[in-house]
Amino acid sequence: MAKDKLLNATVGPQLRTARERVGFTQAALGDLAGLSQQHVAALESGATIPTVATLCRLADALGATWGYTGEQIVFRGPTFGLRVPRRPAAGKTTR
Repeated sequence: MAKDKLLNATVGPQLRTARERVGFTQAALGDLAGLSQQHVAALESGATIPTVATLCRLADALGATWGYTGEQIVFRGPTFGLRVPRRPAAGKTTR
């Protein structure tokens, strides 16, 4: 139980910082991760403990990875940005 409270206290600020760094609203992050704005808000406030699947979806939407240091969950990556597949220029094909 104490570990759950520790995770709640650390994941919320980490998630909020990562979300704000890329300039997403809670609603936008939720849309990209397949979550409601209310769920994102609950995660950021520490009211909800994220599952591993939820952390993976959030990290993917943020263009980041996540890890557990033994004390806290952290989002990290070379850039916090949405991964958008590249499209070929008009008239060009890809192999």
